[in-house]
Amino acid sequence: MNGAESHVSSPWIALILLWLSRRLLLFLKRNALRLLTLLLSVGLVILLLCFPKQPLGHPDSPLRPPAASDDVACTFQQALWNARYHIKPQQPCSDLFQRHVVPSTVIQGAAHNNELLHPALKGTCLSKKDCPLVWVSMGSRCSKGFTRLATTVTRAGIPFAIIGFPAPWRGFGYRIRIYHDYLLTLPDDSLIVMSDGDDVMMTRCKAEDIVNAYNELNKTIVFNSESWCWPDGHRWYEFPEVPKPPLSSGGVLSTYRYLNAGAVIGTAAALRQFLAEAYTLESSDCADDQRVLAANFLNHYHRSSSAEDMSVSLDYYQRLFMTLQGHTLADFQVDTIRGSVRNRLINSSPCILHQNGWKGDSKVLEEVASLLKVDEW
Repeated sequence: MNGAESHVSSPWIALILLWLSRRLLLFLKRNALRLLTLLLSVGLVILLLCFPKQPLGHPDSPLRPPAASDDVACTFQQALWNARYHIKPQQPCSDLFQRHVVPSTVIQGAAHNNELLHPALKGTCLSKKDCPLVWVSMGSRCSKGFTRLATTVTRAGIPFAIIGFPAPWRGFGYRIRIYHDYLLTLPDDSLIVMSDGDDVMMTRCKAEDIVNAYNELNKTIVFNSESWCWPDGHRWYEFPEVPKPPLSSGGVLSTYRYLNAGAVIGTAAALRQFLAEAYTLESSDCADDQRVLAANFLNHYHRSSSAEDMSVSLDYYQRLFMTLQGHTLADFQVDTIRGSVRNRLINSSPCILHQNGWKGDSKVLEEVASLLKVDEW
């Protein structure tokens, strides 16, 4: 083809493309509603295919999720979580992590017969003597942080139970419900620590250190505390005032006034009741756990004559739990020999550290773990 022929054909190609684009736009304009309906239908089918079956709970549990049609927003959210769970690559799990997974049949009320498992993992704790202290965390995936928690807890001689694995994430309300049902497999008077998995670790403590600190607080349930009232900041004024500082804090008044849902300790029976009350406030597997747990805490406070009379409390001076949001490493003294961490602000050295809040704000937990060389424990 010579230059003249090419020059002549170019306008014709442009005209043809313009005509085709106009026809396409006209078609889309006339059939926009049909196309939108088709896309929504395809999306709905994909979501329904991704929506997992509702896991069975404990037969004695009073907590049941609402029907999918009664909580449509949560149903779609769970379908999206399920799709992402299957699309996102799974991180390989360590042998240590795998050894502490509770079989799903245990939470459904059927004891497991694996003799290698601790009684807390197979539903055969018959009395507090069998399981005096148990640590439980829920996670749908294994991770470096979760394995680190398993390392530090088992080193302290505490039975560590991982529930909800492996399965897609179903929401924080579901976590409350599955925690409740797992606690039905344990003696009422067993002492239980419940915590997040990825962003929590123990210092070099022993089981008796946690028990002693819990007994000194003289409360049935003790929650982690933090300095931010979240997610319902407008309710800040409803929380009890921080108690007067103990002598150990050097007279410094704590700023940790608000409940944090990342860690809590209490007897199995008391925690079951508290979790059940919190879940029924919204009765949704997608409820924000910190919102409903804090709301239930305030309900207990409003029903009591004073904060001192409550059986549930917050760890205001961080005798058990230390929240790290808003802090830098300079706020803490890390003893690499003893494996302890002291909060310089209120002079406390708790056993349990929690990197609460958005992880982009602070990396204190990672820095502390590196200084203590936790990976070598």
